[in-house]
Amino acid sequence: MDRAEVLHQEELLSQRMVLLCSGVLLCLILLQSLSRGMHVLWWLPLVLHLVALYTVHQWCRNVRPYWLSLTALSGLWGSIAFLAWHAGGLNSPLLAGWPLVVTGATVLLGKPQGLFALGFSALAAVLLLQVAGIEVAPQHAGLVLILSLLTYFLMALSILQMYRMSVQQIRAQQVQHLKIQQAMEISEARNQAILDALPDVVFRVTRDSTILDVNIGEQTRWAIRASTLLGQKVTQFVQDETRLAEALSWVLSGDGMQTQELQLCHPELGQRSVESRMVAVGEDHALLFWRDITERKKIEFDRLDRLRRMEGLDRFMLILAQPEMEHPALLQAMTHHTAEILQGFCVVEIFPSERLTSDCTNESPTPDWHRCDLPLVLHGIKRGVVTVWRSPQTGPFSAEEQSTLQTLVDRTGLTLTNRELDLRNRAQAEELRKANEELEVRIRERTHELARANEQLQELTIRDGLTGIFNRRHFDERLEQEVRRLPRSEKPLGLLLCDIDFFKRYNDHYGHPQGDLCLKQVARLLQDTFRRAGDVVARYGGEEFAVILPNTSLEQLSHLSQRLREQLLQLALPHAFSEVAPHVTLSVGGVQATREDAITAQGLIQAADQAMYCSKHSGRNRGTLRPWVVQEAELPSKPFS
Repeated sequence: MDRAEVLHQEELLSQRMVLLCSGVLLCLILLQSLSRGMHVLWWLPLVLHLVALYTVHQWCRNVRPYWLSLTALSGLWGSIAFLAWHAGGLNSPLLAGWPLVVTGATVLLGKPQGLFALGFSALAAVLLLQVAGIEVAPQHAGLVLILSLLTYFLMALSILQMYRMSVQQIRAQQVQHLKIQQAMEISEARNQAILDALPDVVFRVTRDSTILDVNIGEQTRWAIRASTLLGQKVTQFVQDETRLAEALSWVLSGDGMQTQELQLCHPELGQRSVESRMVAVGEDHALLFWRDITERKKIEFDRLDRLRRMEGLDRFMLILAQPEMEHPALLQAMTHHTAEILQGFCVVEIFPSERLTSDCTNESPTPDWHRCDLPLVLHGIKRGVVTVWRSPQTGPFSAEEQSTLQTLVDRTGLTLTNRELDLRNRAQAEELRKANEELEVRIRERTHELARANEQLQELTIRDGLTGIFNRRHFDERLEQEVRRLPRSEKPLGLLLCDIDFFKRYNDHYGHPQGDLCLKQVARLLQDTFRRAGDVVARYGGEEFAVILPNTSLEQLSHLSQRLREQLLQLALPHAFSEVAPHVTLSVGGVQATREDAITAQGLIQAADQAMYCSKHSGRNRGTLRPWVVQEAELPSKPFS
């Protein structure tokens, strides 16, 4: 509520108070005149009352409601008191003033205060009736005056309270209105600051795209006064007027915000790209936000162009990584990808006469075209030149494009160099492979020869040179192994020692060559007799032979000795100078040991040797077999006859 409205309300309140008080007094005077006749003194309260109200209305403008209310009520109850004093008694028509007073309180104060005045008046009337009866004597007029004054005083308090409440409400409304106005000013200033800070141009347009308001932000860089755009059509600034008009129609029809990119014909900046956002503000108005995105579109275009170059470069790198690509195909691929990546005309010249071209422009270069030349270097030597032309419409080569071209040429030169080196390395590797194969063949042959020689040497180290059976050294090694194995085996171990009877006489009479032949035949006979796996037949020394028989019991030793006798008898080697038989015979000594026996190799040989000498002492051409635990006992001799 503004100040003018407050003054208007105060004016209405003053007029109502004057009219109410004047009407009450006139009614009372008329009633009294009709009852008792007209008296000039009765008009005195009305005149004084009207003069007081007019004076207050003219001289107390700043506090008019308060003083007017006080004056009206004071004059009212003073006038009624004056009239009641002269009239006196309950028979006076002054009693008709009570309903008028109640009605005035209701009009001024409201319904609750009017009901209060009515109740209080009724209470006063009841008291007067009980005290004075029906007829009120003049001496009771003072009591009537006191009750009237009390009633008017309460009415005055009610009206003053109403006034204070009205004033407080008016002041509160003024403060609230001031706060709202300040908030609106702050909000408007803030919104204006936001609009100024935005890099947007904001239009408020009508349905036919007429510009009603415009705000040009400080960051828009539009050197145009906003006032020059008012009243113009916003569609006249864009190339595609139809799209903008359709979007405006959709927004005003309730389709929500519309966003689109437009090409703007700026009167000073020329062709610009703007992002247009449009929202409705009512049924016939819309807000347009235009943001200049020309620089952003340029950055996006540069980014896409850079991405295209990088993708082309990646494809070319994949081609370079193919080992089966020959030099001509590789150079042609480099020419094609260079022209594609840089959007130009590429020529590659390889000294002395090779020339490759590739065109992505469908035009022939002219002198005004931009040109870029780079050398093609192989093995540190300039082997060619890569030349790229580009039309003036495309623009000159940027530093990044020159770097890309340099990368293409350098990678191509490096790849060609590596291919040549790879071919040389492959040729050298093939030569080395063939040489290695030949060397490996020679090494395998030599290794095989060495293996055979080692085998022969090994055989020579373990074989007897005359008879071909194992020698004494190998016999001792195998006997040690069998003795160490015997405690872990459940099978017994047998050992035979054989000596040719009267062999010295055989050599003396038949000669040493014949003696050597006799030794060979006896050795072959022993090998044929003892052929089990693990059996070891060895020449122990001179005409003595030894046989190691693993897993052989005493009965098996006896059986093998008997078979040896039979085969030697069948061989029938003549020995005319033997004392026991006309053919060659053997004296055999054997011993058998088990895992329970604490034997050694030397002890086992000594036991077998004792058994063999026992056969010799018993007449030769026989065998003596003993278990290890009964070395002193002698088995019966069995002559080989």
